[in-house]
Amino acid sequence: MEPEKRGPGRPPRRERTPFSANRTRLEVRFKDKDFHKKFFSRWFNDQDGRVERAEDAGYQFVTPDEVVGVGQREVHSGNTDLGSKVSRVVGRMEGNIPVRAVLMKLPMSLHKQDQALKEERNKLVDKAIRAGKAGGAEIGNKYGTVTTDVQDTP
Repeated sequence: MEPEKRGPGRPPRRERTPFSANRTRLEVRFKDKDFHKKFFSRWFNDQDGRVERAEDAGYQFVTPDEVVGVGQREVHSGNTDLGSKVSRVVGRMEGNIPVRAVLMKLPMSLHKQDQALKEERNKLVDKAIRAGKAGGAEIGNKYGTVTTDVQDTP
């Protein structure tokens, strides 16, 4: 759909998005086309110390100059952070206090290390489940045996 023309001296309207359409409010368009080869990015809600834990894990803030747009807008029109971070209000807590999500990035090498550690833990859990000893407790079949009696019915 073409943006509507609005007359001389007035910018065209943005493309219309139907109200029932899927929205990409937090989808990010980066200036560097290879950004995702260099970094893993994700949004962190700025509550319960999540942003601080992310920083401790090696995440860094994505700055507005790294981003073309977020969602269906340019980054500066919807950015609600007064500083040098890319953020969006994503909800409200009790007392109508806004919850802000902050966009952060992790060098891809660290992300791959984290994924390898997670996979090692997953393999240990899988091995324990297969051995019937997940969590240190016996987890044998607690349901008894199951049989089926297949009969041909006309």
